[in-house]
Amino acid sequence: MTAALRLLDVAEKGGRSTPVIPPDRIPQPPVVPVTPPDSGRGGTPGCTTPDVLAGVPSIVHFALDKSFLAPATRTVLDALAEKLAQETGLRIVLAGHTDERASEPYNQALSERRVEAVRQYLRSKGLADSRLTVKAFGETNLLTPGRQPMDHARNRRVSITYIKCDGTEALPIEQLNDIQLEAARRKAAAMREKD
Repeated sequence: MTAALRLLDVAEKGGRSTPVIPPDRIPQPPVVPVTPPDSGRGGTPGCTTPDVLAGVPSIVHFALDKSFLAPATRTVLDALAEKLAQETGLRIVLAGHTDERASEPYNQALSERRVEAVRQYLRSKGLADSRLTVKAFGETNLLTPGRQPMDHARNRRVSITYIKCDGTEALPIEQLNDIQLEAARRKAAAMREKD
């Protein structure tokens, strides 16, 4: 069918006389290559943080009524700083805690000193402030409610939450390498082991 016949056909049907363009002459939209989103390990374009973290702690521990970092805790934090140097998309939230055996105001201040000690140590290892958030909870968020020495020792902590670049949490492993039992309890436990 020629263009003239097409126009005539349109006119006979009461339509307007707009020219009909043959399909092979219809301009095609430009082909834009579709680039798949970056399938980084975090699931967001450009995000390269892993979903599960191996070799990093979720908690570091403190001695009774102390906020200084024991040598075992420094070793744990050294491994953490090394991992964070590799995984630059991770941010961390540090939360200070205590056991319940003092007044609330005292425990709040102690948890603040503990979280600040961890933050300062990580800063000394080159971690930027922009990757660190700190909180202090005192005795309000006990990890274990029991009254045994191990329960108290596990509650004296700074917990570490890893935030991927897509805003979700990466799952770390729990470690107890730096757990610090109270001296009298440690001695009693050692005596029981000898029997």
